Amino acid sequence: MLPKEQRLSRQFVKQLFNSGKRLSTPRFSIIHRPSTQSFSRISVVVPTSVSKLSSQRKRLRRIFYKALRGILPLTTPLEMVIIVRRADPPHNLITVLSRELSKIQRR
Repeated sequence: MLPKEQRLSRQFVKQLFNSGKRLSTPRFSIIHRPSTQSFSRISVVVPTSVSKLSSQRKRLRRIFYKALRGILPLTTPLEMVIIVRRADPPHNLITVLSRELSKIQRR
């Protein structure tokens, strides 16, 4: 889990859904915008359509947060929501996330 100051609240997630830019992959979507602070703030959303069991949704959330923990210091500050679309994360999740974040930074 990320520290509380690096996580987005529900209020900011709703704002991001309305005003953020979108990037989609087959396994997850990213909604993002530049951060107003000097660090990135992130939220991972796993809907019940991915898994009915909360334990599996929490497991997916933890996997994504763990992968993001190593990548975040290397990126420019962003506010982003990652929406998981499939219950099977790729084996190279860190590589896939860093590739997608680099695409965002180039835009």
